[in-house]
Amino acid sequence: MSLLFALIVLFLTILFAILVIYILIVLLKTKVPFVRTPERVINQVLQEITIKPTDTVYDLGCGNARFLITVEKKTGARTIGYEISPWAYFLSQVNIRLRKAKTIVHYKNFYKADLSPANVVFCFLINSVMPKVGKQLERQLQPGSTVICFGFAIKAWQPAKIILTKPDNPRSSKIYIYQR
Repeated sequence: MSLLFALIVLFLTILFAILVIYILIVLLKTKVPFVRTPERVINQVLQEITIKPTDTVYDLGCGNARFLITVEKKTGARTIGYEISPWAYFLSQVNIRLRKAKTIVHYKNFYKADLSPANVVFCFLINSVMPKVGKQLERQLQPGSTVICFGFAIKAWQPAKIILTKPDNPRSSKIYIYQR
């Protein structure tokens, strides 16, 4: 019995090591960890922003595509995401099929994508990438486009609106809404 126990421990240790290596590789590649956008934040965004069925909504680093699928189901808008983490991309594909959504997620770095068809862009990234994101959006988005950033601002831009995700806690995450 102790040999079986030792083999199980060895197997679990190897599995854990593979998982840790995978996470490190993904973080080095993407520079952004996969963190789900809370459902309450998605609902707050949809209460603050009018998204029409004729809109095209992009999510940069869309993870499991939950934001996009919710937007599609509630507004009828065309929804497109970009994701370069293999695990998050896989989750997005599963989520799209389970929810019978029309959302499209590209397994691609959004820095190499043409974002000009979007008139609404959502992102939940990290501070270190926001300056580069802001420059890309300035170059590619049409005037009148809306940019929604959860948690991290584009510091070079002036937000049209800032929403506290928990109004009773001034230190809570913020939603930054910009008009181009």
